[in-house]
Amino acid sequence: MFSSNPGAFSAPGHRHAGKAAKKIVPKLILRGDALPCLAALDPRFRTDENEASTFEGLADSPVSLVIGRDASRRENRRSLSDLLQEVMHDCVALSSKLPKLRHVIVVLADPGLSDSIVLTACEQAASRLCERVAREHGDYLVTTFLLVADCDDPELLARRIRDRAAQPPATDSACALTWDDIRDVSIEFAAMNRYV
Repeated sequence: MFSSNPGAFSAPGHRHAGKAAKKIVPKLILRGDALPCLAALDPRFRTDENEASTFEGLADSPVSLVIGRDASRRENRRSLSDLLQEVMHDCVALSSKLPKLRHVIVVLADPGLSDSIVLTACEQAASRLCERVAREHGDYLVTTFLLVADCDDPELLARRIRDRAAQPPATDSACALTWDDIRDVSIEFAAMNRYV
């Protein structure tokens, strides 16, 4: 009897076709301000600014960095720029200690400026951060800025962040989004929609 699907049982990988690929769950490192909207993320991974020894055990693991920053006192472009420079400096320093750092997710709460101004500044900072890490360490880093001034669901935000952290590197390597952008869809989908 002839098969309607020739080679189906002898094709490479046939024995493993039924097995689901194992999903690698990266460790999350939380830094910065303790924002209420980030309360649902697992506090086991929270680190202090001076706790460099914590990173020794993470050197060979996929790592995603989540930085929470309260931007309510940033009422002009200069002070916002200073905040973004601090975040970039922290990320570049950590990327040298964490060779498997793949994602940086910066969560800005309550920016004192309009969303359009903050989004533009964050998009530029995200691109600069990707370029700087690639230039200094030769690493590919996915950088996401989230403006969450009106976040009313910390559990959903935590899920969106965990999903983004588990996402393999993609074309949306640098993006800035609002809570409204990701309320109904994943960060990956919102980023693709925004930049395509």
